[in-house]
Amino acid sequence: MDKLKFTIFVCFVCTVVLFYAISEFVLTRLGLPREYQRHSSPLQFASVADPEVGYGNIPNASIDFVYDGNPRGYFSAGNMVSHHTNNLGFRGPQVALSKPTNTTRVMFLGDSFTFGEGVRDEDTYAEQFRRLANAPNGRLAQIPGYKPVESVNLGVGGFNTSQEWALLNDAGNSLSPDYIVIGYTLNDAEGRLFTIEDGRFVRADREARVAEGLATRVEAPAWIKIFRLHKLLWQAYNQFQLSKKTIQHYEDIYRTNELDWQKTKSAFSSIGTWSREHKVPVIVVIFPVLYKINNHYPFESIHNLVHAELDKAGLSYIDLWPALKRYRDMDLWVHPTDQHPNEKVHRIAAEELEKYFLALVRTTPW
Repeated sequence: MDKLKFTIFVCFVCTVVLFYAISEFVLTRLGLPREYQRHSSPLQFASVADPEVGYGNIPNASIDFVYDGNPRGYFSAGNMVSHHTNNLGFRGPQVALSKPTNTTRVMFLGDSFTFGEGVRDEDTYAEQFRRLANAPNGRLAQIPGYKPVESVNLGVGGFNTSQEWALLNDAGNSLSPDYIVIGYTLNDAEGRLFTIEDGRFVRADREARVAEGLATRVEAPAWIKIFRLHKLLWQAYNQFQLSKKTIQHYEDIYRTNELDWQKTKSAFSSIGTWSREHKVPVIVVIFPVLYKINNHYPFESIHNLVHAELDKAGLSYIDLWPALKRYRDMDLWVHPTDQHPNEKVHRIAAEELEKYFLALVRTTPW
């Protein structure tokens, strides 16, 4: 009997060793688990005069992000993507305060999604929309009375809706837009991401409340790191915990009495009033959280809350979730560590805007 137990024990040990040997071999060949580092964080912002706006992008700059790899083959040499700002400190070519004659000026407001963090200058949805609108054989160019479109991208990373309203109130008159597009992401109902203290930009500890990188590296204990299988299971467990934390965070933001959500609703109302008083149409483009984007998307009820508030403020909107729900999350990301929308999402946003303007200008001439 003792010999039988010993034989069973030896077989069990050999099975476990073989299992780990095979799993290590297979995971090594597959390059799993993958561990990524966040992109570089160059100086990006400069202070501005209006304390309600808070800050803007550095003017006339090339803000270069370097990633730890180029899995989509999109980045330039050295895994870099450059974000060029103009004389006003906004993304894109130089902008004159006076609107060019015979031109339709579309002013874009928003956070890093509108700024286009992680995509080239030509791939932001503001720029892709301009190209679609101005294509000689495009649908908008066939509308009687058509005037070429100029896109002015005032997106600034980390902005919330209150800051976008303050910037609109500042720039709306001086830039004389014909239309305004506001990119809205669900975290725009949070408080300020950046503040200025003693001349330095201080970033709020958002990671204490919500996971910003569901695929980013989570440091494991030393004993976990011995085997790739252990590290893979550790990553899966942590990503599950982070996803629960993320969902809870967004649900907390949109509770009825949440102060920042109340400020956001007030900003919607102010934007709606400004739009009517200045007779400048405002269109809000709602970007979903690029997480479980398919039919298991956990934030549909929050989208409905945003729709209701925009309706109340008299603001038109385009919700991008229906157009994006057929894709996998990671197929829409800039990089596994950066869930900002890639050029594909920006293209879809531009196409949805083109559809909106086609319907709009048939009833309201340029």
